[in-house]
Parts: sequence; structure tokens; C-alpha cells
Amino acid sequence: MNVSVTGVVNYSVQIKNTAWLKICKKNSLEEASDKIIFTEKDYNSFYVFADKNTNSSSRTGNIIITAGNDEKAELKSIKIKQEAAETKLSMSVSKITANAKGDTSVPAVNIKTNGTGGFSADSGGYSWIKIGSSSSAGDASSNVSFKNDGTLYIFVSENTSDMARSGKIKITHENGNAEEIINVSQEGRKTVLDVDTERKTADNKGDFYNNAILVKTSGTGSFTVTVEDAEWLKVSSKNTSSFIDGMSTITMDKDSYIYLVASENTGNERTAVITVNHESGKITKEITVNQLGKDKAYLHIDRESAYFYEPGQGISEAVTVSADDNTKWTVSSSNDWIKIIKSTTTKKEEYSSVEGTGNGKFYILVKENNTYEEREGHITISSPGLKNYEIYVYQVENEISIESLLEEVSVIVSKKTFKKGRTSKIKLDYPEGLYESDIKSIKFSSNKKKVATVSKNGVIKGIKKGKAVITIKITLENGSSKTFKAKVTVDKRKVKLSKFK
Repeated sequence: MNVSVTGVVNYSVQIKNTAWLKICKKNSLEEASDKIIFTEKDYNSFYVFADKNTNSSSRTGNIIITAGNDEKAELKSIKIKQEAAETKLSMSVSKITANAKGDTSVPAVNIKTNGTGGFSADSGGYSWIKIGSSSSAGDASSNVSFKNDGTLYIFVSENTSDMARSGKIKITHENGNAEEIINVSQEGRKTVLDVDTERKTADNKGDFYNNAILVKTSGTGSFTVTVEDAEWLKVSSKNTSSFIDGMSTITMDKDSYIYLVASENTGNERTAVITVNHESGKITKEITVNQLGKDKAYLHIDRESAYFYEPGQGISEAVTVSADDNTKWTVSSSNDWIKIIKSTTTKKEEYSSVEGTGNGKFYILVKENNTYEEREGHITISSPGLKNYEIYVYQVENEISIESLLEEVSVIVSKKTFKKGRTSKIKLDYPEGLYESDIKSIKFSSNKKKVATVSKNGVIKGIKKGKAVITIKITLENGSSKTFKAKVTVDKRKVKLSKFK
């Protein structure tokens, strides 16, 4: 800034009550202060310096010039106005998903205002979404405010409906000039209807080796059990041996055992079907019930499948074998991870094959599934001269969070040291269970572009001798991200000259 002063020997330039302004005779912020004195030997100019304005409003200051001698003084004022900081809101995640239980894909969102003030968050329109400034769900509410940058924790209540739902959390800058939205979606509760058997057998007298059937809806509604067109078979909510006390249809409002009762069969073998219907009407299960005719050799199994919905070691409900006293049978496994045990109360000795005679039972044991793939197998029950039975066995894969898999990504650099003008390639090795469809974006950058550059496809090019760090940022579709770094060295290009004779 140039100043013209005449008729005086010296003058002063001063800033009062404005800490964010400084002045100096030279272009040197380090030597700047709030007052400088000029003499006739000095140039009539000075430099003005201002601190960064992080406030969301503009501000003004004054520079006072006092020129004079012993007889008079004259004051001039220069007004300095600084613009407000640009209001900014940025979030680490803008989309959150939750399962029916309320478990969220991301527990918290980091929100930044670029030093321009605080912000508020509001989920008031959605009672099933709560937010807070700590990881304690007990402190959560529908509205929370922060004085500056902060971490917003998200809590989603259980969805007891089978319909998916979505909501929004509104983030508003304290000055009202910036707004962002966090979209929250939750899947509906899956209708559950589990029946512990698909087949039951009664002898010709009407006796079942095991007449109990366990039906579970896991709190998703009631169920109805109906005997379809078979007067000789009834169901009951109590374990009774009286056929008269049985019913053709029964409805239960929670997980319950249902018991079968059958009348005596004086004729040939007969079959009936029992249907189990969820109240929603979306799921129906069938149970086939066989009753043997008089004095006939037989072998029947009370189920056709065994599902294991946990990857750890598991044991099934008892599998019931119904056979006449003289029938010998063998149970064998098709896979090493499927074993057979005779009892769950004594020492669990595992077998690939067991034998029995007449009525009996056994249990299916599956080993822990350490892979990320579901697996299938079967158990075979056989007896010479009689129909073989197979029990289908299924076990889920060993799940791991996608964020944990992201941590296991390996960064491979084809050449960590290479010549100027040459290239090296970055390859990403994904762990089992993480797929390209899970990844939203991959960004490459170099901290020293004068040493090495990197393309959007991960090709590094040497520019001049030196060391550089290549940053690889992987962002998943759910908003989670992970940054990896790779160090490279660029050498000078060597030129060899050959002498020709």
C-alpha cells in the first residue's frame, strides 16, 4: 500500500483492536506487527497481512495513519474488509443400511465444517432412527448439535414389519447456508417358519417313535397346522395318547410343539399330509405322515433335510429312525465335514457311519466352515431290500464384514525401483469374499509428481530421480474407505555408448 505524506518528518501506521491484521514495511509476515514508524529515509509504502477467516461472517478492521510534528498531527483511517469463510459441510458417509435387527453398515459418520463453525443433526421425522454424539444408545435422541467438527452416531430400532423402510437425517450448518442428507434404509423382517421335520411314521397300532413336531416363527406371527383329508390322523397342542382329543386344525400364536395322534391301521400302509401355514400366507411347509400296515417290514426317517445357519460347529435335532424290530440299517456320511453322533449327553464320539436295528435315533454334526462359501452334502440311511433315504445337509458360509475384508487387500508394486522414463504397475489383490462389485472407486495419487506420476489405472511413471509415495484410496459402495501407500524410487536413466571401429 502506497502512502503520500508531505510537510512532516515522520509518521506512524497503527492497527488498533484488530488482532487478525498485521502490517510491515517489507513483504515479510514474520516481521509484521500492529505498528510501524516511518521516517524521511523510508519509502512511503507498507504491506498488509490478514489471518485466515474461519468464521461464517465477514469482518472489518482499520489502519490508522498519524502524521505530524510538535505543532500539529493529522489522522487518516483505512478501512479493511475481509470476506467470510466459505461454508462447507462434508461427511464420511452419506448412505447407511441396516438389517431388520437394527445392525447398521456404519455405526457413525464423521462430519466436518472446514473450521467454519458447528452443525446440527435432526432425525425427528423418523421415530425409528436415533442419533447422538457418543456410542451410548441411551443418550441418543432425534436432534443433536456440535460446536465444530464431530462424529455422529446412528442407532436404528428393530423393524418388526416385513416391509423395508427408509429415512433421512438432515445435517445443517449453524449458519443455515449449507445442508446435507444422510439416507438410512432398513430391510424388513424376514418371515420365519421353521419345522423340525418333514416326515413322521407311525406303526400299525398308531404309535409314533417320536410324535412331537417343533414349529418356530421366531416372533414373526402365528401359524396354523392342518391335517389334509385323513380321518385317521389328528394333531394336538398337548402330548396325548387319546385320538378323540386330537383335532384336524390347530392354530398357535408362538413357537410351539405340535403332537400327532393316529388311530389303529388294520389295512395297508397309508399316507397323509399335514400343512403348516404362516399367518402372513407367505410360507407353507408340509409334513408327510406314513402309517404302516399290519406285520410289514419297514424303514422310515422323520426328515429330509438339515440346515445349519451358523458357520461354527453345529449339531442337529435328533433324527428319528422308525423300523420294525428285525430291520438293520446303516447311516453314512458323504462328506468329511459331516459326521454322525449317537448322543449329545455323553461323550460326542464322531463317526462317518453308524449302524442300528429297529427304532432308533442319531444326530448330524457339522464341522466349522472356515470358508466364505456355503456347502452342501447328504446323509444316507439304508437297509438291504428296503428304500434308501437321503437327508440333505446345508451349512452357511463363514461371513466376515466387508470392512474387515478391505483391511486384507494387498497392494503389489511390480517395480519399487525403476529408471527415469520407465513405468511400474500397481496391482490390487483382493481377499476371498471381496468382489469388484463391492467397490465404488479406486483413486491413485502421488505426493511428488515431479518425481513420479500415477495414472487412474495405477501405472506409475518415473519423471526424475528421487523417492515418492503413491497413495491408493479404495472406497466401497457402502461409503467405507481404506487408504494404502506404496513407496517407489526413481533412478537416473543410464545411457551406454558403444565405440565402433
